[in-house]
Amino acid sequence: MTLFLAACGGGQPTPTTGFTANSARFGDADPHDWDGRAPETYAVHGIDASRWQGQIDWPKAKANGVSFAFFKATEGGDLVDPVFDTYWRSAGRAGVPRGAYHYLLL
Repeated sequence: MTLFLAACGGGQPTPTTGFTANSARFGDADPHDWDGRAPETYAVHGIDASRWQGQIDWPKAKANGVSFAFFKATEGGDLVDPVFDTYWRSAGRAGVPRGAYHYLLL
């Protein structure tokens, strides 16, 4: 499953609900039923991924409009996400700009 996030876009929101074009485009098997502005109304799309997303075809993601990716690198005080290095290298080879974050546990 590929998870995508919407980032800032321009223009006025277009309210939509239900199955979206991007759900099929990005292979979302369980799309969210949006109550307001749906992801396809934004100009920029990205992926937030960790080990839970499984294998991602980065060239295909880029070809389908993914503009950036953020990866969970670490969690808590001692966990390194086991797929971080793979995602980092693979997205980079595909030309997807990327960043990393630490998942804080309180």
